Amino acid sequence: MRQLCSGRERLLMLRTFQAPIYFVVGIVLLALVLRTWFVMGVIEPVTVAGSSMAPALRGSFAVATCPACESSFEVGAEFANQTDFGACPHCGLTSVPLDSLAIRRGDRLWIDRTVFERRQPRRWEVVVLRQPDQGDQLCVKRVVALPGETVRLSGGDVWVNGQPVAKSLAEQSALRRLVHRADGNPKRWTPAEGGNWQWVDGAWRRASETSPGFDWLRYRHVRQRPITDDVAYNAGISRQLELARDLMLSTVIQLQGEGDFALELADGCRQLLVTICTTDRSVTLAENGKQVLMQPLSTHAARRLSQGTVSLMFTNFDRQLLLVLDGQIELHYQLDEAPCRTGSGQPLAIGARRLDISLRELTVYRDTHYTAAPLGALEPKSPLQLGKDQYFVLGDNPPVSIDSRVWGPVPGRLLLGAPLGVR
Repeated sequence: MRQLCSGRERLLMLRTFQAPIYFVVGIVLLALVLRTWFVMGVIEPVTVAGSSMAPALRGSFAVATCPACESSFEVGAEFANQTDFGACPHCGLTSVPLDSLAIRRGDRLWIDRTVFERRQPRRWEVVVLRQPDQGDQLCVKRVVALPGETVRLSGGDVWVNGQPVAKSLAEQSALRRLVHRADGNPKRWTPAEGGNWQWVDGAWRRASETSPGFDWLRYRHVRQRPITDDVAYNAGISRQLELARDLMLSTVIQLQGEGDFALELADGCRQLLVTICTTDRSVTLAENGKQVLMQPLSTHAARRLSQGTVSLMFTNFDRQLLLVLDGQIELHYQLDEAPCRTGSGQPLAIGARRLDISLRELTVYRDTHYTAAPLGALEPKSPLQLGKDQYFVLGDNPPVSIDSRVWGPVPGRLLLGAPLGVR
């Protein structure tokens, strides 16, 4: 009996010492692995330089504050050092002082150099590569076309094999650029004369009424001019601006009552009107005044609209119209190519009838607009056929990015890896 007890005591003592021993051994092994990774360059730290991938990745930059609306915006350090004034993207003031701004360090990245040993690069993925014309320099770009594809740039979009490439909802969110955020600066949204819309406590609100028509709240861009591919980050650059027709409206809505909620988008090519009816729980799409689609809302969307607050996105990126409620696509409609007359200084509107409604976090975005060539470069041949191990890569800041529009296709051997945690 005594021997049995002694055995148990020894076992308990051994288990008592095992835990800290395993912990120390684990720490040593982890340190050895990490040291090996860093020495071998499997994971490599780098600091971003330059503005070709802004705003997703920033080189050295400064933050300017508009004296008119008190909003802040970022400017690339190379631009802030070359010009005295920038244009506020929030209120349109063109004389925001940029002198004497503090310069901040660029974003720091960790590069996974093994990812493309396990799989091939994907479309819209951010990659790190050796610059084709300067092999000792690393740069960061986004893959937009894959081996064997035919690629061209038209209307600000990427076209592959004769069709515009349609980004997923997550890809749209990663590549969108802020145009206007209403929080604290709602003046670009204008209620219709005699309407019930009011700006109260950081939200646009309206009370229900019995009028048979819609009560509209319209977005008016700066000086009522069309939205362009202008980039406040590139302060002081003089170039020919292009119309940006791919827009996104994002908001958080709360509805009460039985009635209709409408979203209007006029991109200069067409007028699109989406109407949500809370009475019969349906969604309708009209194009240039003609109804082209009617379908029921999903059970989830109908329930959420009747119960409380719902996030909403309305977008026409890449010639596809999306209505998204709480992250779920409720309407997906492919838009045909249409003749475009001009842009619109009032491209978006929100309407309601017989509804109490609240709109928070009301924000307008545009898609990244890919010009045929960066500033100062010749336009590349288009379309371009890629070889079996060639990729077409672009920067997120097309006016200033040096990329495949200048280099041409990039061989796969130059793609070194992908930055961790970057979309």
